[in-house]
Amino acid sequence: MTLLTSGSLGLLAVPYLPTIWGDALLVTAVLLFGFSFFAAQAATNTMIANLSSPESRGQIFGWSFFTRFGLGAFGIPLVTISYFFFGTWVAGFLLMALLGVIAAILVPIIHLRQKDK
Repeated sequence: MTLLTSGSLGLLAVPYLPTIWGDALLVTAVLLFGFSFFAAQAATNTMIANLSSPESRGQIFGWSFFTRFGLGAFGIPLVTISYFFFGTWVAGFLLMALLGVIAAILVPIIHLRQKDK
């Protein structure tokens, strides 16, 4: 599942880099990201339920929901602010692509560190 999440984040960042590829690649990447993101949701929820104690389960589900959907909405104001500073949407999308690549690199690294403990 970690590889699926990391791969989908990296895939989502690809069409933002050269903006001349057009909308077809962007739509395809977003659809694949959405499919892989929500396909992993059932497994993620099961893992949270299995690995958390009953006392902290509600809090952990809350944090999980916040990081998936609350922080995910952070891109909208980020791209909008970059539009006002640079006069183009490209800078915001490049920044979002950079964050996606960073996340795709960090997910397996963090997973391996947690596995070693």
